[in-house]
Amino acid sequence: IVLASLSTYVDTMLSSPMKERESKRISFPDIEPEMWEKAIRCLVPGYLTLPSLEDMCTLLPFYDKYQFEDGIKLCDGMLFTLLSEDRRLEFVGSDEYVQLVVLSHNLNLPRSRSRAVEFASYALSTSLCWKKEENIRQLLPLVENDSSTMVSLLVGLKGRHCRDMTLDEMRSVTKEDSFPKQCVERENQIRDQDGVLKYLNVSELCLQCLGERERQYLPAVNGAYIRRLGGDGCFSTFRSLPGALKYHYHKEWKSYDEHVCRVVLQAMDVFGLVWEIASFPGGDDGEDGDGDEATREEHAPKRQRSVLYRWDGGYSSLVPPKRGWEVVQEERPEVELIYDIDDSKNNYF
Repeated sequence: IVLASLSTYVDTMLSSPMKERESKRISFPDIEPEMWEKAIRCLVPGYLTLPSLEDMCTLLPFYDKYQFEDGIKLCDGMLFTLLSEDRRLEFVGSDEYVQLVVLSHNLNLPRSRSRAVEFASYALSTSLCWKKEENIRQLLPLVENDSSTMVSLLVGLKGRHCRDMTLDEMRSVTKEDSFPKQCVERENQIRDQDGVLKYLNVSELCLQCLGERERQYLPAVNGAYIRRLGGDGCFSTFRSLPGALKYHYHKEWKSYDEHVCRVVLQAMDVFGLVWEIASFPGGDDGEDGDGDEATREEHAPKRQRSVLYRWDGGYSSLVPPKRGWEVVQEERPEVELIYDIDDSKNNYF
């Protein structure tokens, strides 16, 4: 009776003219006795316990196969919490976590499925799950319809020409047998780059408009920039972004209407193949950019991003390129960057 109240499958077997109804015995051959006990303890009042990640990898398919609706809801609710932005980085290296993300997607769990897709997109586009081929292979189907994620993934792996590929062409590349292995090899290179970046301290970066008149009349982009961790504007504000995405550089200036606007200099991929200088105007609601960094970053993606300059030099640059910037908006002067690499506190080189 208890099982029938927990499982639609069991209830059907016992209420239909089948041998299980006569023998009052139902076999569950695909679960071990120890795991069966855990499965029931998670559902029966008075014995309620929460499963571990490892146990959930076994219990969730079992609950789904034999229609234990309360078990499915329990796992779905736990995954909804674990896949939140403030928790997912805790488990990003866990094989069980990746397996549960895929299960949430494949079983179409109502609460956690959308967060599972968001996690797959974030993990693949920022190389956080590039350490194991199987994890990459499992997550790729979750993002195959997301052109933005596919571009972010392929630009760092194959090169900037992937920005011009169609979604079908990108899918074809990611379905190659060797693709996960290429990702793992790239991840090792990114890790090496992160090690180098610890010693590449860009000190006192200044952007200089070429020409005396331009320096006088374009204070918005001209002048000193501050280096900060994390993305800004077009990337997540997580502080764990890899490679050339690890830092961005920005300055603020006050417009004629007294709004504080921001100009941001940042890499557009983990290898620094493309860099952009873009402006973020002050908000219409009077938001002038004052306050702490977290507040400004929270508002930055909501503002209209306007690209002023782009560098696409044909090679990887972990630090902002000094020259070769192309003007994106008309009637803007050429620019160059001025800075030194301060390695006085280490002997890396």
